[in-house]
Amino acid sequence: MKNKYLLVSLVVILIVASLLSACTTKTTSSTTTSTATTATTTKSSTTTQSATTSSVTTPANWWDKFGTPKYGGTITLGTGGVMGTNFDIYTFVGSDFNYWFEPMFRPDWALDRNTWAFSAGFVPDAYLIGNLAKRWEMTDPQTITVHLQEGVKWQNKAPVNGRELTAYDVQSHYNRLLGTGDGYTSMAPMYSGQTGNLVKVTASDKYTVVYSFKAASLQNIYTIGDRFGLNQIEAPEWVALAGTPGSTTTSTGVSPLQDWTKAVGTGPWMIVNFVSGSSFNYVKNPDYWGTDPRYPQNQVPYADKLDVLIIPDSATRVAALRTGKIDTITGSTLFTYQQVSDLTKNNTDIVQGKQPAGAAGIQFRVDKAPFTDIRVRKAFDMAIDRKGIAGSIYAGASSGDPVGLFSTAYKGYAYEYADWSQSLKDEYAYNTTAAKQLLADAGYPDGFKTNVVTSTDAAGLELLQAIKANLMDIGVDMEIRSMDTATLQAFTRAGKHDQLMSRAAAFSFPPSRTVNLFYSKSNDAVYSGVNDATFDAVREEFMTATDSTAAAAACQKLDKYFIEQHWVANAGEYYNYIAWQSSLKGYSGENEGWAQQLDWACLWK
Repeated sequence: MKNKYLLVSLVVILIVASLLSACTTKTTSSTTTSTATTATTTKSSTTTQSATTSSVTTPANWWDKFGTPKYGGTITLGTGGVMGTNFDIYTFVGSDFNYWFEPMFRPDWALDRNTWAFSAGFVPDAYLIGNLAKRWEMTDPQTITVHLQEGVKWQNKAPVNGRELTAYDVQSHYNRLLGTGDGYTSMAPMYSGQTGNLVKVTASDKYTVVYSFKAASLQNIYTIGDRFGLNQIEAPEWVALAGTPGSTTTSTGVSPLQDWTKAVGTGPWMIVNFVSGSSFNYVKNPDYWGTDPRYPQNQVPYADKLDVLIIPDSATRVAALRTGKIDTITGSTLFTYQQVSDLTKNNTDIVQGKQPAGAAGIQFRVDKAPFTDIRVRKAFDMAIDRKGIAGSIYAGASSGDPVGLFSTAYKGYAYEYADWSQSLKDEYAYNTTAAKQLLADAGYPDGFKTNVVTSTDAAGLELLQAIKANLMDIGVDMEIRSMDTATLQAFTRAGKHDQLMSRAAAFSFPPSRTVNLFYSKSNDAVYSGVNDATFDAVREEFMTATDSTAAAAACQKLDKYFIEQHWVANAGEYYNYIAWQSSLKGYSGENEGWAQQLDWACLWK
């Protein structure tokens, strides 16, 4: 399988944001007042007994196939990443295994995966439930009031020693990241792109938090429901270990906030050991308050221990799963189609699933000739042999169908290929004769020379070489100019690329991020040169929508318009693959990205 370069797109996709919280009961949508109550919990008295189930006869549930939950044992995860060495969410990068923290909201773990598969980062508000948040309501169009779960305790270790979480802790957290109080006067740089509409977070009493926004939008609930570090709450006493607000070092040059032995949160897992570049080890928080949404009488975590092994080599990760050393993998280092096929071919103890990874290709500078002419852009799309690429480079991991801005996993948001008109499908069909005619009509009967800038990733270059060969068939000579990633980012961010750049489509991060990629007033506009009033207007429809139906409709309209304009020529959506031991119960191959600590708490062996 030759699609190693897919990791690059997946890492980009994972950098955004999603909506994860601990295992608790479901509330209503943020646009209405929720009346959900906290579930009654029953804590296991031994680590080996089976979890209880309701004595009341109920209709069969989709999760019954997993059997009765059991307590005890160890869940072992593998990852190829070498990050995770940052123990403070203030700087975000490297905090992907901070499993002792937990956020305000989470996806509904009881939701039927046929309704929404949780195979990518975005979760619609209809499938969002409270975590540290017990219930919430939109007090007015620019205000969301959140009522916290009562009785949530910090883990029983210094410096908080098991005291109760309050709204004032939540206020201190946002003051620190937004620069709105407690000695902080500037926003944490890593979160500037996520908080444009969020003004202030205030505790109105011990259990009530008020979020104030600049403008009304359904996207406000995603801002505070995002599972990234922005909404993972840390203790003010722990922050105070660093001394002066904003400081990151001490007289010894090492911040106590980067000492894993001092890491503390309210989450289901407590870190007990860390070896840089090797492993993280956690034990269950014995005082954890959360329950399994599928079995609300069951306190979680089910497992006693959670281990994360860092295994950089792909072949070694495959071997670790095959031999049972790990139960599954996490992070951005998923399996290729060939790897997962080999794993499951003769091993019935391993289960597989797939997760969208985007659609790689080239992006036009539409403000530079010859790509100001849509006929030229259409010719490029008709020159790419997507089915051939799907069968060779992607080796079965792609259907070869063209896609637009949004991953096809986002049902109701993406403009699906099956719904395209035949004339639009024809504009993306492999047809070199028609492509040559379009170039001739645009004034290029003999083709032309152009160039594309890309990173030096060898696997990524392989796709561009295939596209280059396709373009030669219509008389276009595309020079591939590669540079290291840092240089490429600086070069393209400055708008120095004069023709094409390597770029993905079919993004699986939240729509609120995706809709800005071709918005004329966003920082990303420099990449494409797009300045389109129609796109901007529909983008505003989305950003000002106050209900899910209107937001999804605006996304579909944007996606359709994007596809019709041919701003990116991609090779079709492809997939990475997840595999796990059949002995890992409660799992369906979900990939909610960052902060999966709460999902691991709802699994058992």
